Amino acid sequence: MANTSKKKNKSTRKRDPKLAKIIEEIQREEEDKDLEIIDDKKEEKIEVLEDTTKKKETKKDIKEDNVKEKKETKEEKVVKEKKEVKEPKKEEKKEETKNEEKQEVKEIVPKKNSFIAFLSTLTIISFIVYLVFKYLDNHTFYKDLNTTITLVVLFLINILFIIIGNRNNNKKNNKFIILVLILTMGLNIYNILVLKDVVSIFENDTTLPNFYDKPITEVYVWNKKYNINIGETYEYSDVIESYNVISQDVPAKTDLKDVKTLNLIISNGPNYELETVVPSFIGWEYDTVIDYLEKHFLNNVSIEFMKSSNTPNTVIAQLGSGTRKRNELIKLTFAIDEYKETEIIDLYNYPLIRAIGWLEQHGFKYEISYENNDEISKDYVISNSNVGESINPITNDVIIKLVVSKGKIIKAPDFTVLSQDEINEWVLENDMKVDYQEKYDEEKPAGDIIDASYEKDDIIEIGSKIVITISKGKLEMPKINDINDFKIWASENNIKYQINNEFSDSKENGEIIKSSHSPGDAIKEDDTIIITVSKGKSVTVPNFIGMTKSNAQSKCNSLGLSCSFKYGGYTDKAKDIVTNQSQKSGIKISSGANLVITLSNGVQPKVTVPNFSGKTKSEIEKQCKNIGITCKFTYQSNYSSTKADTCVSQSKTGTVNKGSTVTITLSKGPAKTYNITIDANLLAYGDPNATKANLQKRLTSSKYPGVTFKYQFQSVSTGNGNGIGYLAKNSGLHVGNNTVTQGKTYTIIINSK
Repeated sequence: MANTSKKKNKSTRKRDPKLAKIIEEIQREEEDKDLEIIDDKKEEKIEVLEDTTKKKETKKDIKEDNVKEKKETKEEKVVKEKKEVKEPKKEEKKEETKNEEKQEVKEIVPKKNSFIAFLSTLTIISFIVYLVFKYLDNHTFYKDLNTTITLVVLFLINILFIIIGNRNNNKKNNKFIILVLILTMGLNIYNILVLKDVVSIFENDTTLPNFYDKPITEVYVWNKKYNINIGETYEYSDVIESYNVISQDVPAKTDLKDVKTLNLIISNGPNYELETVVPSFIGWEYDTVIDYLEKHFLNNVSIEFMKSSNTPNTVIAQLGSGTRKRNELIKLTFAIDEYKETEIIDLYNYPLIRAIGWLEQHGFKYEISYENNDEISKDYVISNSNVGESINPITNDVIIKLVVSKGKIIKAPDFTVLSQDEINEWVLENDMKVDYQEKYDEEKPAGDIIDASYEKDDIIEIGSKIVITISKGKLEMPKINDINDFKIWASENNIKYQINNEFSDSKENGEIIKSSHSPGDAIKEDDTIIITVSKGKSVTVPNFIGMTKSNAQSKCNSLGLSCSFKYGGYTDKAKDIVTNQSQKSGIKISSGANLVITLSNGVQPKVTVPNFSGKTKSEIEKQCKNIGITCKFTYQSNYSSTKADTCVSQSKTGTVNKGSTVTITLSKGPAKTYNITIDANLLAYGDPNATKANLQKRLTSSKYPGVTFKYQFQSVSTGNGNGIGYLAKNSGLHVGNNTVTQGKTYTIIINSK
């Protein structure tokens, strides 16, 4: 009975309202905080809550005791003492009540499920991985609306179940949430496997393949079964090999039923006309330089080696740096130590540029021969002579023979008897490239091969492009309604034509009267189509000279001509009198044709030109504008003591027609002197032309106005300080400091062979 009573009291006892409110606040805080809040913090809050409750009860007891003490009588004190005997039992009940409240708080504030949090993390990671693979599979997938909507919905589903799983901690629902998270994560993993072709929803022959980085010929072979309209656009690419697909506008895995046209962007390979920034390679090691050149597609590089005290195999001189095109010449000179005896290594399968570099580094001369090879790639070394021999290039003038691969031997078939499908398969098998062109042909039916860039049994290097010309059938004369449309058609098909113009009372201006070929006629390659076009009704041009503007306008209106008027300046005629016309009188022109009529601006007034001697250019310009004349300025051929931009002579003075042109000659002023420093690094040893080019960039007319520099090459023998590419001893300028003066000419002489 005691236990029953205790349970009943527990169920019926009301919770302190303040305590309930605080518990609700704790629950609200728990929902907003991170999933990883640990149970210890909840216990701390509950203990704080209990301490607060204890303090309140203690204060209340003290207050009550004070009141009772004032009213107590001796008898009451005796009763109090009796009650205090029973007090321990009350304390025990109070402690039991607090423990029950603590247990309730624990039951009210739920614990987080760490396994659900773990599953949530795995689910979102799997979705992110799927997005990454989706992007790698097709960089433009986001442009497709259906794909984008699907991904957004999938993302929202992932987020929704993660939020539900981490907020709903009901034990009955936990199993359901765990199941949903596992299914969502499984869906993400399944999408990844489908994307990577590990599993497939549909059969491969019902969905569009991913052609990224595939040869265009492979697309042709695939398309012979489906006959989809293929559109091709070519772009340069440093990443994708020439004639391989960069991207497709229809995403892979699309149902072929929905694909009518497939537009592909095809690689043209690297753009060697592209500008890049070439660094200074001074101090760089040989292998590092070669790696940089290959990585940045710099394909016009000249390399030489020169004895130097600098670190061996590092760049000591460079011609060509900064912003320049990839195919612009770069000359690099590397330092080498004294040549010494070196063992010839086996250069088998070395890239040619690296093989040559190794030989020149060690001072060996070499000869290169080419031959086909089925195993070694094009421009790689097949073999070299003297492998393993220790040779001193100073004492032994041996020549190392390099045999370089031209790729495997490939003989061209007779392309004219093959179908396009057969050509595509052959191109794929032999690692070639193909370009199809279309042309009208009188004899070959549409679709047949007319010719190819290689004939039967021609040897073709691997990777070469084969141009195939396909017949478009006979070219027929179209129905012509507009002369401009005809011109476009003739230009597109490279057809010769001749346009004749005739007046016609029945055809409007611009309409076609007749043609030498009727619609449907076959057009031969050497045919010339003659089209006769109407000029409309003819009108005889009257003589407008001497008429007033209003009379001329009336005459134009009556004849159906479109006349426009302009003023031609001052004359001896009154204003608005016709002085000229664009078409001579008496000739026939089309009705409605435009005629330009020139009118007099009236009798020309006179002005007086003052003497400008000693005045500055700005003063003269201002005066000329005020007077109403045009001043043209020139400069003296020689420098003088007169201040620069001051008038020394003029072509006219006195009375002239307003608007006349007067030529003013100005002084150049005293000659200036410039100091020029020519650095030794401007001189290209062994290359006079490079030295000249460097000096021309340095000695420009913008930097040294009025100074003339001329360049000459002087043949010298090497030795005695006569370095090829250096300045001659009798040159007008030398390495170091030089002084030049305006008005003088300096001849720069460069040593050459």
